[in-house]
Amino acid sequence: MVDAGEMIVAGNFESESSRYEGELYSLIPSANEHLVGIATRVHNLKMKLELGGSAGGVLMIGIWGVGGSGKTTLASSLYDDISARFNGCCFLENIKEKSSKDGLEKLQQKILSSVSKRKVLTINRVEDGKRMIKSNLYHRKVLIVLDDVNDRKQLDALVGSHDWFGEGSRIIITTRDENLLNSHKVNMIHHTSLLDDEEAIELFCRRAPREYRNIEDYELLSKGVVTYARGLPLALVVLASFLCDKDINEWRSALARLKEVPNADILKTLQISYDGLKQVEKTLFLDIACFFRGTYKNAAIEIFNACGLHPVIGIKVLIQKALITISHGRFEMHDLIQEMGHYIVKGDHLNNPEKHSRIWDKKDVQSIWAMDATSKDLGMIEAISVSSYMYDSLASQNHQVVANMKKLRWIDWNVGKGSSFSRNFPPIELRCLILKGRQTQLWKGYKFLPNLRMIKIHAMDYLITTPDFGGLPNLEIFMIHTSSSVEEIHPTIEGLERLVYLSVEYCISFKKFPPINLIKKLETLIISNCSKLSKGWKEATSFARYPTNVFITCFPCCCGTNAQDGEPSNDIGAPLLTHKGRNYVGLQFISICLRKLILRRCNFGDEDVDYDVWDLPNLHELDLSLNLFSRLNFSILKLPRLKWLDVSECTSLVELSGIPSSISSLRADGCQSLKTIGDTSNCKWLWYVSFFGRSNGVSALGGDMVLHSLLELGNAIEDHFISFTYSSNHHIPKRFVDRLVRGRTFTLKLPTNWRNDYSGFLICNANNYYAMSFTIIMKQDTDEDSPSEIWYESDEEPESYFNSTYVGYVSFNSLMRHGARLNPAYNVISISIVSEYESTCEGESRFVAELVPRRRKDDHTVQTTTGKTDCSQFYQEDRPYGNTFTIQSHSEAFIKILWRPCYWY
Repeated sequence: MVDAGEMIVAGNFESESSRYEGELYSLIPSANEHLVGIATRVHNLKMKLELGGSAGGVLMIGIWGVGGSGKTTLASSLYDDISARFNGCCFLENIKEKSSKDGLEKLQQKILSSVSKRKVLTINRVEDGKRMIKSNLYHRKVLIVLDDVNDRKQLDALVGSHDWFGEGSRIIITTRDENLLNSHKVNMIHHTSLLDDEEAIELFCRRAPREYRNIEDYELLSKGVVTYARGLPLALVVLASFLCDKDINEWRSALARLKEVPNADILKTLQISYDGLKQVEKTLFLDIACFFRGTYKNAAIEIFNACGLHPVIGIKVLIQKALITISHGRFEMHDLIQEMGHYIVKGDHLNNPEKHSRIWDKKDVQSIWAMDATSKDLGMIEAISVSSYMYDSLASQNHQVVANMKKLRWIDWNVGKGSSFSRNFPPIELRCLILKGRQTQLWKGYKFLPNLRMIKIHAMDYLITTPDFGGLPNLEIFMIHTSSSVEEIHPTIEGLERLVYLSVEYCISFKKFPPINLIKKLETLIISNCSKLSKGWKEATSFARYPTNVFITCFPCCCGTNAQDGEPSNDIGAPLLTHKGRNYVGLQFISICLRKLILRRCNFGDEDVDYDVWDLPNLHELDLSLNLFSRLNFSILKLPRLKWLDVSECTSLVELSGIPSSISSLRADGCQSLKTIGDTSNCKWLWYVSFFGRSNGVSALGGDMVLHSLLELGNAIEDHFISFTYSSNHHIPKRFVDRLVRGRTFTLKLPTNWRNDYSGFLICNANNYYAMSFTIIMKQDTDEDSPSEIWYESDEEPESYFNSTYVGYVSFNSLMRHGARLNPAYNVISISIVSEYESTCEGESRFVAELVPRRRKDDHTVQTTTGKTDCSQFYQEDRPYGNTFTIQSHSEAFIKILWRPCYWY
């Protein structure tokens, strides 16, 4: 009996060595003389591998990217370049296919035989193979490449742990699934970069030489192919191979056909990632590919939730599978990935849109609209988007067609100029209804729609009132925007026990809000740009017979107040509130569920807030911007968990006091009358403050006191970011006076002990143009003679006139918490102003940056009870246009951060 932990060999060593060395090299993909751009990519990856003489330890590196992006090519070229540095090497290609066909035991044998150059007897159990790999390779410096991994079991069986291999070993893993790499705890992940236009042209021209073709025609058509491929090497190689023996007319025909029918070989490779998804993830991906590319993620998530697609985890999976990306808050994907999605939806029924699951193309919409709804089976259609431009050539709007889509789950419909909806609209299976148009009503009376989760009404200027909600027991989201004639919401809304999101925005005639005291689960309430609302409820208070028309939100978690004797009332819907012996009606919010409240630009003033009861124990976000308040004192409001407060553009606001100690973010941009800021020394979780605007009235002393709270008294300095913006024509925070140097960029050198001795770094920029964002890069600068601090410096005193000062802080712990890996070899931090328009950066700019030492353990400001800061107490941003600090990319070579101190809706 032989111990499975021992190497099992047989036969003559020399002959077997030669035989298996040949087998090893047969595993390596053949060299490709047409490789373009590979040298730079191999060099960049080699830098991450730390192959120098002093490189110790075992590193596992993942190469991750979309199918056809060159992962295998990069791994193969790297292997050829560095394999001679190791005591044993193995390249296992196409693991997904081979593990399924031959089993993991066969692959374990190949690793052992290739590295040792000896024949290995059959391994019958995966567990035996694990022990054999570990016991035979733990002392050897090896290079192992696992190509096309798609299952965690493959990694566990073949390269289970770092301690399986000897010092200096490098394990390279290529995959389309980032989650596999994260779960296996690889040291770093390298994202493949697609070819730029120049590289793509070079690759295509090598594969499809010009030969006898007209140069001008050839170049024009070649650029068309490159545009279509969008830098994907697979697409360029496949198309070049197909076109290489075709004439110019055949090229033109082929390119025209690609717009209608994608190349099957390209799609087959790309679709592998899609095929590995769960059904709910496939649905989510196809919806994004057909309807939501370029759409803000937050807006689309509302629809996905309504359709039961669990989008938070689903979107994460699609990103990790390299099928989609999020860019500036919007969904993005490669053109060919989107084309693959379209092809999957249409399948073999290219010219029969009634058999497609999704309808989004103008031609298909027009074809559907022209059908006889009574004779066509439209039961395949799950989702449809109909825009106004699609009506150009429609003889009429066939509303009955939509009513006959029995499996329709969501519709985004610009109804246009048509008549009222058919009696059968909406279909009973509908979960999400988004409407624009000129209808005066959605439907008459009661309509039972048990599956409807979301209604969004937009730009329906002839709509007088919202529909009867009585037959919508499961409605969760109701939004009405930019509908100028709507004056009120139907009173049946108070019966929606499942409603969590209610939004009324830009409805200029809206003035009557119904009692919503029975809506138990409401989490978000948005009332924005409804200028007649304040006037409407004030007028209503003068008529005792119309008390229920008053704008009051009184929720059932607490009781109201008796209007006669000032005692608590058992009537939770009681609309009147007594204060100091007199009847008073105002804004009243009592809810245990409400987490977000926006009351923006509704002409509310001091009389609307001063004496009202607000008891919102779980409110996190409050937006009172663009109103008429002169004083706001939050000490009389019960908001113990408030994190985000926005009072921007309250131009009459003079005093802001009683700021809750729980506050994390404070925005008061454009408050030109603001003179007094309440005490923030108790606000331990404060990290974002903005007093931005040309006419901000905050005093220099007030600004300095708030900045002191941020930098010296709070918790953010150890574990979070800090962003402080202050607009003043004559003031620089005293901490930075006489230290600023001229320039649009600044470079800070890091000492060798920076990771242990410092908690983060602080940046200050003052300028007299309105810089909106900054790029921060931590990296290793190999030029030891590079300038220590500034690109461009002046001995002049800083000018006394600056429009704005921006102070930013980045803690090293916050970078790690967001997934960045801090390389101790980083020795430089560079900061530069980012401007979308060069003209906005014509002016004076001054910079300074410094490292912030770690706080001493005996420092009284450090919390010692918990050891670590509870970072959940900081406000977690999810801005539609990008967060204040965004880690744009990170690797062993560098970390790139975008800092956007100013908030834009």
